[in-house]
Amino acid sequence: MQIMITDLSLYAKTILEQHSSWTVHSVYRKTINLQSGDLLLALQTAGSPLSPISLITDLSEAGMDAQKAVPGMEIPSSALQTDQANVRDLFLSSFSGSFGELSAAIHQAICHADDQGFRLLFLPDRQKNASLIMEAAKKSLTDCRLFLQKQETKAAAAALVRLTGLGIGLTPSGDDFLCGTLAGLILMDNWETAFAVSLRRAVHAHLQDTNDISRAFLVCALNRQFSLPVVSLGKSSDEILTAFSKIGHSSGIDTLCGIYYALTCIPQ
Repeated sequence: MQIMITDLSLYAKTILEQHSSWTVHSVYRKTINLQSGDLLLALQTAGSPLSPISLITDLSEAGMDAQKAVPGMEIPSSALQTDQANVRDLFLSSFSGSFGELSAAIHQAICHADDQGFRLLFLPDRQKNASLIMEAAKKSLTDCRLFLQKQETKAAAAALVRLTGLGIGLTPSGDDFLCGTLAGLILMDNWETAFAVSLRRAVHAHLQDTNDISRAFLVCALNRQFSLPVVSLGKSSDEILTAFSKIGHSSGIDTLCGIYYALTCIPQ
C-alpha cells in the first residue's frame, strides 16, 4: 500500500514523523482511522475538510475502498507519502475583530443550519419536542451559566464537562460542543482565565468518558488545534454555515454552537 497525502496539519505531520508504524483502528465510508498507542490519525478522501488529525489523500471514495483496509492491519509510515503535501498550521489564536458581529453571524448560521445536534438549544422554539439528550445538555449549559454568575468556576466547569460523550455518532454532540467552547475561549483570549483552566482540567480528566475518535479531537482542542473552518472562521453567516456544514453529520454545527456559547454566555 502506497498512499499519496495531499494535505495535512503541522500537528499531524509531527505525529506521523514520530511513529514508524500504524494500525488500522476503524474504517468508515470515506475514512481509514490509524492508531499508534493513544494517538489517532485519519486517512480521508480527496476534498474532505481538514482537521488536526486529517491525512487528506488523492483517493476517491472508490479508491479508498480499494485499499481493502481492515481493523488491525499494520501500515508503515513509509507507505504514507507526504513529500508533496500541503502542510497547514491549525493552531488557533485569538480573534481580532468584533465579537458582537462574530456572535451575530454565528447565530444566524446556526439558525439556518439543518435540524440536528445541539442547534435546537439555540433556537427560540428550543423547548419543543426536546429529547432526553437535549434536556441533559440544556441542564449542563444552564448550570454552567448559573455557577459562572456566582463566580464558582470549578463547579461551572464540572457542569459543562457532563457533556462528554453525550449524544450519538462517531463524535457525540457533547464532545463537539466542548471542542467549540474551548475554541471560543481561545478566540476571546480567555484561555488562561480561572474558568478556562478549570474546564481544560475537567475535559482532560474525563477523556476516557467518550470514544477514541472524539477523545482524539478533544486532545487536539486542549492543544489549541482545530479544524480549518474554526481556524479560518469566516465573517459572514453564509461563509460560516457553508464551512461548518461540511464537517460530519452535525459535528461542525455542534462545534459552532460551542463557540457561540463561549462568546455569549461566558464572561470575559
